[in-house]
Amino acid sequence: MLPDFVGKRLLKISLRALHLVGLAGFAGGIMLGVLPSELKLWWHLLLVSGIGLIILDVLSNLIWLIQLRGILIVAKLMVLGGVWWWPDYAPTIVIILILLSAVVAHAPSGLRYWSVVHRKKMKTIGDIKG
Repeated sequence: MLPDFVGKRLLKISLRALHLVGLAGFAGGIMLGVLPSELKLWWHLLLVSGIGLIILDVLSNLIWLIQLRGILIVAKLMVLGGVWWWPDYAPTIVIILILLSAVVAHAPSGLRYWSVVHRKKMKTIGDIKG
């Protein structure tokens, strides 16, 4: 597991900010009818920053992989791929992903930290015993 380090919070905030910029550029382009293939800069910024956030979360707390918040983020990545396979539905896909993101981000901790394996709220590996 990745221990806390000087600058970890700043790194997460920076990645999150870049992620939002990538999302704004990509989603805005999609909503204005720009083909996904013409939005590669925004796509790459969105994807790289999101993967960076996932890596930090997984390395900080392995339990993230079986928590509802982690599973839903992986599911969002798979759904996001739909903009390339079904470009006609890209605006609808983007709206669904933004709504899903908002719901997950603001859901109660009991839901976000729910372990689908253990069927209870788990914030750390140590909660397995409790």
